[in-house]
Amino acid sequence: MREPFQIQIRVDKSLFLIRQLYLKAGLYTCCFLIGFCSGINHLSGQVLTTAPQSFNYQGIRVSFDMTHLDGGKRAGIFEEKDNVLIQFTIKDTISGKGLSGAYPAAWFSRDYLIENDQCKDKVESFLTGSILHRADLDLNVYYVLTMNEDASINVVDPLFSYGGTQLLNRILLNSPGMDWVLTEDQNFLFVSMPAAKQVAVIKTSTWEIVKNIDLPGVPVHVDLQPDGAYLWVSLVTEKEDEKKASGVAVINTSNQDLATVIETGIGWHEMALSDDNQFAFISNGTSNTLSIIDARRLEIKSQVKLDGSPTAVAWSPLAKAVYVGHKAAGTISVVDGTNHQVMASVTAKIGIEQLTFAPGGRYCFAVNPHKDEVAILDAATNKIVQVADVESEPDQVNFTDGLAYVRHRNSETILMIPLGTVGREGMPVNVIDFPGGQYPAGKTAYPSVAPGIVQAAGESAVLVANPWDKAVYYYMEGMAAPMGNFSNYNREPRAVLVVDRSLQEKEEGVYQTAIQLPKPGVYDLSIFMNAPQLVHCFRVAINGNRDIAMEEAIKKQGPLTISLVNPPATIPAQLQTALAFEIRDRKTGQVVSGLSDVQVMLMQSGGGWHKRYWAEPTHSPGQYQVQLSPHALGFYQLYFSCKSKGFPMHKSPFTTIEVVEGQ
Repeated sequence: MREPFQIQIRVDKSLFLIRQLYLKAGLYTCCFLIGFCSGINHLSGQVLTTAPQSFNYQGIRVSFDMTHLDGGKRAGIFEEKDNVLIQFTIKDTISGKGLSGAYPAAWFSRDYLIENDQCKDKVESFLTGSILHRADLDLNVYYVLTMNEDASINVVDPLFSYGGTQLLNRILLNSPGMDWVLTEDQNFLFVSMPAAKQVAVIKTSTWEIVKNIDLPGVPVHVDLQPDGAYLWVSLVTEKEDEKKASGVAVINTSNQDLATVIETGIGWHEMALSDDNQFAFISNGTSNTLSIIDARRLEIKSQVKLDGSPTAVAWSPLAKAVYVGHKAAGTISVVDGTNHQVMASVTAKIGIEQLTFAPGGRYCFAVNPHKDEVAILDAATNKIVQVADVESEPDQVNFTDGLAYVRHRNSETILMIPLGTVGREGMPVNVIDFPGGQYPAGKTAYPSVAPGIVQAAGESAVLVANPWDKAVYYYMEGMAAPMGNFSNYNREPRAVLVVDRSLQEKEEGVYQTAIQLPKPGVYDLSIFMNAPQLVHCFRVAINGNRDIAMEEAIKKQGPLTISLVNPPATIPAQLQTALAFEIRDRKTGQVVSGLSDVQVMLMQSGGGWHKRYWAEPTHSPGQYQVQLSPHALGFYQLYFSCKSKGFPMHKSPFTTIEVVEGQ
């Protein structure tokens, strides 16, 4: 075994992302990395397999496994475009305990390892962002999605640009989106489209809309219950008398079909789901009620009468209660999640528009744009314990693990409230700030109910969508201002979302990500860790998929194959010569008979003289004949076409024949 190698690199997860985003700014420093690689040989045979692998180094054991997300696939045999789960398990070999917080980075790249040092060289080139040595598949990337005002969603790669642009895709919706939610595996995105009365289903591996689900009412809020079985969609109606379309639609996520529509009451609807998958809570703004729906039976269990018109709903997993805010009354009703009775009424101020719980479910932030304040309610006592005086017209509060971010409609300042200081009754709320752009981040003519501030992939950073700036800002906690921004390509970003393809720690020492496999071949799966410091290359084999290969062949070469029957070595000039050929369906291999629009073009080499002929079917199945009469000596190419079969001449592979002096 070769001796361990050393290279001068330091990367933790947040710095890794920032370095790629701001490489020119010099935010990339160095220290020691130690590891080793073993040689990888190609498998022989037609079917390549990939088995679980592991290696030990200085008391650390790293195990790699790749499994199908589709349970019907054969274990250990993988094909291009298979959806798989990549898993690394990192343990201390002495204690057997998993290593938490290792933040591994990984890449798929074509297998060319000959010596151990080449694994190190690969990883070093990936970390330094070399455009000459890009990975075939980067498992550390994340994508930023913006919900725009013009019925589109931009997909941006914030780390790299391609051809001078970071815009990877623009998804065109049937109407502007209002709300969206990702499945837990981040493979599908659901987007409500009020004007179209639809929910779009977007596959994030291809950024394609795979389905538009029609609904009887106008969809607004969308949310997935924790087990992912159902998508809940609040519905409002265009007319007050359309009661049957006012309530909630339930979509089965397994087949992406509408399961049922439940009429709950009239008015605007806010929505919350219990963390145990038992109940959905739907407020009815005009009926002044809260509908509690049994999520298993998909039927209303009870209707709770409220004192005022509900304008905000939030569920506390800690208190096992639902909190309902009333804008006009300035109160918050607390409804027990078990017996469904109003257990408390908390007096706040008139103007509440949003309720949201900080991580942990104890402290509820009540956003009041009319009083320029955010009240903090303690679910343990059902009392407002603090009130934060904020900038003009706060309209959203969103969270990271350690901070609450307050956005405003009439101020560009983003306020931050440290969660560690929240809950001290009667004490002032500690508030810090940074500029979220040139214009107020909450100011737009096309408001969305989706978050405009979200946590970036990695640690301690957020993305801020600014509609009037037509940009998304990247802010790292602790800085005085955003570290940079990227353009939204002349669109107004009304909401922002992150699709994270990087490895996530699912349990202690277990890191996973779901990916779609690249093209066939043998790959190095390179893993890099800074703490503990190591590098290694695992071997992964990806087989071709016959159906995909056939689709690509049809796309590039057309749906037909054409071959000459008893082709002559030469044909005479200025004389008619019968030439026979056979046509087969490329996909099935069967002969295709009875075609009346088969055309043959004879072209002299060099692109000079050419002539087109119509072919006639012969008595033999799938065979056709054409009478050729080349005008001069030399080499010629034959091209074929058949319009009725979608086989244009430019996709036809040419056949060369020689024309000689006639006998």
